[in-house]
Amino acid sequence: MESQRLQLKKLISMKKVFIAFAALGFFAACQPKTAEIVEEVKKVEEVKVSTMLRPGTDAEMAGMALYTNNCGKCHDLPVISEHSIERWNKVLPPMIKKSKLDEAQGANVTAYVNWQLGL
Repeated sequence: MESQRLQLKKLISMKKVFIAFAALGFFAACQPKTAEIVEEVKKVEEVKVSTMLRPGTDAEMAGMALYTNNCGKCHDLPVISEHSIERWNKVLPPMIKKSKLDEAQGANVTAYVNWQLGL
């Protein structure tokens, strides 16, 4: 009788260990692998680097201030990247003239737009 109880306790103990290992294996199998995570992080970093603008020059930063302060007086500021360089080349000259910016200021606004387009 005593040996049957001992065997039953061992069996129950072994079942608990088996269930614990099975649960651990299940959770481990459901987790993404470290290599997969590293690859995803690399992809995100590549996108960040490829879309990140370089620091602006003095002319580009001056153009940003002019763009923000002058262009927004008459209309909402457009999102620069939503328009092509061809479109900006048509729109900027008359807008610069209309806003009465001098040649240097117009060049700064153009430099800012080009910078935002990644040119």
